[in-house]
Amino acid sequence: MHQDRGLSGESRRFRKWLKDMGKRLQAGKVERPSILVVGCGALGTACLFHLRKIAQVFGYDCDRARSEELSRAGAGFLGAGRVRPVVFNVAATMECYRGKVFDGVIFATKCRGLRPAVRVFSASGRATRVLFLQNGGDDLLWAKSLLRGSRICRGVTTMAVSLQERSRVRLYTAGETFLGSIDRQREGAQWFAHVFAAAGLNVHLVKNIAGAVWAKLIFNAVMNPLPVLCSQSYAVLHRDRLLYALARDAIREGVAVARKAKICLAFDPLAKLRAVREGRLNTDNYFGSMYADATMGRATEIEELTGLLVRQAKRLGVPVPRLDTIYALTRARLEKKDG
Repeated sequence: MHQDRGLSGESRRFRKWLKDMGKRLQAGKVERPSILVVGCGALGTACLFHLRKIAQVFGYDCDRARSEELSRAGAGFLGAGRVRPVVFNVAATMECYRGKVFDGVIFATKCRGLRPAVRVFSASGRATRVLFLQNGGDDLLWAKSLLRGSRICRGVTTMAVSLQERSRVRLYTAGETFLGSIDRQREGAQWFAHVFAAAGLNVHLVKNIAGAVWAKLIFNAVMNPLPVLCSQSYAVLHRDRLLYALARDAIREGVAVARKAKICLAFDPLAKLRAVREGRLNTDNYFGSMYADATMGRATEIEELTGLLVRQAKRLGVPVPRLDTIYALTRARLEKKDG
């Protein structure tokens, strides 16, 4: 079920590129690439933190208070040896970037905010390459008509990160980032893979990004609702044997859906669950983005994650009773919060 995740076919060139790029950057012999991060929540801010090491980074977030906070007070990054806030250039309007051509643009928005964000960017800015660092199962082919001239690629990450008080971002698990093209143009994915690796991130360039997208979808569809249902962090999986069994069997159902869809998964979501259960991933105090959204009264991604996987299962004729249960209970819980 699992495809080759690494850069074996070009590993020699890749390592040489990293070594040469590092030397050239340190010596000031190469211009730092310009990268815009669209959506400066927890993941977007984490991208800004990492990529600032090797690139000129800019941000855009339609939340004016958030953009002003990052531009004025900055954000501290906990869990990576740094607490002191770093100030970023983040705008609340794309008019600030009108006419600017970025070497790379990363969309790190939630699923529901992606299409509006792409439309806003395409009306003002331009990008040589675009990376969608997204959850959900959208094929993103619709974006090609709005981002003409850009090399478009897709990525998912298993990084666990959340916003804390006082503009701090807590990194729980650095995780892995999987990048690939959504069509036959691989240059964009290769460029972002080089940049992410040079910034110190654990990156895998994959031939079929759908395998990574589905693996992350299965994991998120099961894991994200759990804190909403029990109002506890993922540490509950250490203590509650029955809850762990529910999550394990629901993930197995998701893998069965992927198998029926003839998807070759890029990583094993069940292995990720075991790592959480055994404490090999530092997520004990992590509640996930769905819980944070529900607590703050924001729209969650329950439909784009668990709901999407359930609908795919029904379309393919795969029974998923545990996923059905998690989906129904989470929707009921969220409706109660809204009421």
